[in-house]
Amino acid sequence: MGCGTETPEFFCGTVSPELTENGRIGKQIFNANCAACHKLNKNMTGPALAKMDSTLLWNWMTLNNKQIDSSKFSELGIDYHRIQWSESISSTELLGLYEYINAE
Repeated sequence: MGCGTETPEFFCGTVSPELTENGRIGKQIFNANCAACHKLNKNMTGPALAKMDSTLLWNWMTLNNKQIDSSKFSELGIDYHRIQWSESISSTELLGLYEYINAE
């Protein structure tokens, strides 16, 4: 290589973002509970979840459907989620999930 050039770094496949410990926990939760219906960057049975607003995610996962401002959900096409996760996911796990879906 010439002067001032960097040696190229070769890799195969996609590069995953660096995750914190919470982000790694969030990835495990996502894969175990969410990935069957959701992808991060593509609508499937459920909507894409990447870059979801923290308040929207928190309300969606913890509040009874009658307590939720449905206008924000309809903007995202969220019409399918009927499970109340507050009984099966802790606030720490939910923070990890948020960190994972918002990782760069």
